[in-house]
Amino acid sequence: MKKLFLALVFMLAGCAAPGSQQSLVERLAVQTATMKYVEREQDPAARAERAARVVAIVDQARVWLDTDGVTLADLQAAAIRRLQEKNLEPSDLLLATALVELVATELNTRIGEGVLDPEKKVTINTFLSWVEQAARFYVG
Repeated sequence: MKKLFLALVFMLAGCAAPGSQQSLVERLAVQTATMKYVEREQDPAARAERAARVVAIVDQARVWLDTDGVTLADLQAAAIRRLQEKNLEPSDLLLATALVELVATELNTRIGEGVLDPEKKVTINTFLSWVEQAARFYVG
């Protein structure tokens, strides 16, 4: 149930309009979910390593987002490939992949298919910045 809640939080928060009244609440939800993911590790060094991986994934997502002609489907496929390369436990891979798929489905409903225009990229980048801010609390 907790995993489903976290997935829904990411899904809804990823579609927040920057500057909206809901933005603060959505940012808090995304950052709390990110921190809970990092805190699944008990050891401080392992937490820092997990947080650093989150920051690296955000950085890579920004590179993909800056590509001309990129679509949401491109971002989704790249994120899933990156997760598959991480040598995660099967249960973690399943959860992370499902989360990417849920977010992509909801974003597709809200921003549509096709090439991402600048406004759509801003929405996605806002979400990425919230995730990065939360993860950086753990990176030394």
